[in-house]
This record gives sequence, structure tokens and C-alpha cells, in this order.
Amino acid sequence: MSSNQEIYKKKDCRLCRSQDLELILPLTPTPPGDLYLKPQDKEKNTICYPIDLCICRECGYVHLRDTLSASQIYPDYLYETTSSSGLTEHFTHYAKEVYHKLAPLQGGLVIDIGSNDGTLLKAFKTLGFSSLGIDPAYNATLKAQEHGIETIVDFFNQGTANRIANTHGKAKIITANNVFANIDDMDEFVNAAKSILSNDGVFIIEFAYLGDLIKYKIFDYIYHEHLSYFSIATLEKFFLKHELRLLHLSHTESKGGSFRAYFSGINNDHIQAESLEQERVKEQALQLENKQTYTQLDQFVLSNAKEVRNIIRSHKKNGGRCIGYGASVTSTTLLYHFGIGDQLDYLVDDNPAKIGTVSPGFHLPVHSSDKLNTDKPDLCIMLAWRYAKKIYMKNISSDTRFLVPMPTVEWL
Repeated sequence: MSSNQEIYKKKDCRLCRSQDLELILPLTPTPPGDLYLKPQDKEKNTICYPIDLCICRECGYVHLRDTLSASQIYPDYLYETTSSSGLTEHFTHYAKEVYHKLAPLQGGLVIDIGSNDGTLLKAFKTLGFSSLGIDPAYNATLKAQEHGIETIVDFFNQGTANRIANTHGKAKIITANNVFANIDDMDEFVNAAKSILSNDGVFIIEFAYLGDLIKYKIFDYIYHEHLSYFSIATLEKFFLKHELRLLHLSHTESKGGSFRAYFSGINNDHIQAESLEQERVKEQALQLENKQTYTQLDQFVLSNAKEVRNIIRSHKKNGGRCIGYGASVTSTTLLYHFGIGDQLDYLVDDNPAKIGTVSPGFHLPVHSSDKLNTDKPDLCIMLAWRYAKKIYMKNISSDTRFLVPMPTVEWL
């Protein structure tokens, strides 16, 4: 399949180091899901790697056992925060929530790990903070720096933290949004963050919640970048090991359902929210450590996949042309697991960075969504199904029929 430098299989749990791991959700292997390439480079992204979900029987941690090297995922990373619907507004609200909840002094340093194009840090700067971003994706960080957001182009580790300590001192707030689940060595990551966090500082992570993934059938949020699928229980266990206690949880609609978790040192004066116990009780009812929970999700998704394949087959039998709306990493998981990637003519998307590229593996050309009105394909599969209604309203004048594949198969 590949060299050991490209992929390796975890033999033990990242959280508790147990080797008692069990496969709970087998998914169709895919190439690195967000590596949309120029047509002349398409052969660089054809190898498929497993994205099977496992659970640790010892501590309940849900994760990918197979881990790709970061250099395979991030070198020409095209994702930008502003390309995702609603995220700019989301991060503006995020900064205001942190400001009012923690009431820190203006001018304190905020460090955002995985800062991308600097959208969150721009919101913090508006509130009077100084800011520093860290991100390995060169193209995205260029945009951040164009907007005056100082950014270190690198992966975050203890070496990076030491550089920051020497040049910027310690931070009142450290954020890591939709990035902590991507970290292989979480112990090093948290230790590095603690080393540049002030004694009264708060470490905030936002993560796609495993409970929402199960509840809302968001199976396509499983891909190579996302190594971890956190419950509240497993996350609390891990951070307590590093002498950081959970202060507060804010549920958000981001990424189909996420939590923003606030952590601080176990000996400081921050007060834990009373609502934490309610969230713990609600989680227990979801049975996230029960293999049957994932078996039911698997059966549900495969049933939808069969129905969508039959609809596409019927359209193509009658001479119809079928396309997909959405050129994202989640689209790759859906295309492969539904078995429809070789049935579509092309993809459309609203992200300028994706237009003119080809999709991972299937090499489907990515066009602007304007092509819907000029080309008039017969059927469009809403690969970006969480934004289906918004997309439909934008393209309601099109002659194309729109099919939503998840969470239920329906026509718009």
C-alpha cells in the first residue's frame, strides 16, 4: 500500500496506552480527503488508506487506528476558514463569548493553534487583545498575515512553544479549534501549550462532538485528518492527567455539532459551571462506549448509500447527467463510502481555492457553482448535505434536481 513513513497503525490507545482496541465502524478507504490537486498533478493522490474507527475497551476513546504522516495531508492544504459557510460569524461570536465569560484584561495575548487564515484572531484583535497564530498551511497563513495577524508557519510542538516563550512570553488564552482531534501525540501538544499558558490562563479547544456525530449521522466527518472522536468523558480524563480541569462547555452548531471546552489549571480560581453535570448525564444516555451504537450507524449509512446509488443508476440509464455539490474533505469520505465517485461527471463548489482542481482519487473536475445554470445537469447530489437548504435556495432557479443523501435521502 505505502511505506511505513506514510502510514502506521496504532497498537495502543493515545489516552491510556491500553492495547485493547476494537474495530467499531469500518469505512471505505480513501486518499487524503482534502488534497484537491491541479489536473496535471492528479496522480499524486490516488492511493487509498483506511479510515476505520476503533474504540479502546479500557477508557472508551474512539479514534482512527491508521495514522497518515502530516506531510501527506497538509503540504498544499486548501481549506480556509472563510470558505466554510457561517464560520466567520461563528468565530466572531466565539471571541465575544470568551471575552465576557473570562473577563480578561484587554491587551492580553491570545494564541490560536491552527489559526488558518486568522479569522478568529481578527475577532480577538477587535476586542483589544494582542494575537499570535500558529499554522503549518502556508497558503492560508499568507492571508492571515495580509490582514495583520502575526503567524508562525509551523506545526505546534514543544520547540515552537519555546520560541514563543522567548519572543512573546505567556498567553492568557490559548485556543485550538478543530485541531486537537488531528494531533497524534496529544501529550506533547498539551504539555507544550501548558508551558506558554499563564498561571491564571485558560486553554480552549473546540472539537466536533462524538455524540453529535452519532445522533445526526455525520459519518462523513470521519477522515484521515481527524484521528480522535471525543466524548466529554474521555476528554476530561485526558486533561485531568495533565492537571487541567474542565470549567465550561458551550455547544455550537459548527461542524454539525461541536463543543467548546474551557480548561484551566487544577489549582487556580476559575469556577466550574454547574451545567457540566447535566452534559455528562446526557452523554451517558448516548451509549458512546457501546459497539452496537456504531453498528446501527453503519447499517443506516449503508442503506442510504444503496438508495442513492439506485437513483443515480436510474438517471444515467435514461441518459441523465449527475454531478455533486461540495468539494471538501467530507465529500471524499461520502463519495467513497457511498460508492458513487465514478458515477458523477464533475463537482461544483463555492470555494475559489477548489475551482479548477480535481477531486482526490476519482479526479472529478471541480467547477464554480455557476456551471449549474449554464450546463443544466439533470441531477445534483448534495455532498455538502449539512448546508443543503442554503445551497438549494441559492440555486432554486436551476433546472437541476437536487438530492440530499443524509441524514435521510430526500429531494429538494
